[in-house]
Amino acid sequence: AARRRQAIMASGEQSHSDSLRARPLMDYHLCALLLDRNLTRFVSELPEHYVMDDKLPRHYREALAVYYNMQDTLALRTNEDTAMDSLFLEYRKLSLEHEADPQLQRKACTRAYPHSYWNYYFYRHLDN
Repeated sequence: AARRRQAIMASGEQSHSDSLRARPLMDYHLCALLLDRNLTRFVSELPEHYVMDDKLPRHYREALAVYYNMQDTLALRTNEDTAMDSLFLEYRKLSLEHEADPQLQRKACTRAYPHSYWNYYFYRHLDN
């Protein structure tokens, strides 16, 4: 078994058990990027580790919706998540309806989308 592992490591391949152990570390890294609100790096690294489809974790999909809808990069998008994009556009519409009162804006968005990455992305920095 040790020789097999050494051969795999030398060839650059990963065994199935190695890839299972690597998944949580990669997810911690991707989540750290989200917590830092570093969407550019998150979007560039995500396709290296995940198939870009609607089976992505919810907060990853929410982060992609922010990134692609807040920039002029829709043409570069590698996946299309119309359901999440629609929800995000509803979120932004609600946010814009209360733009004149930032406290009411935050409360309305947090109440309507209580556990979304969007609230973290747009409002978490206000807590510090």
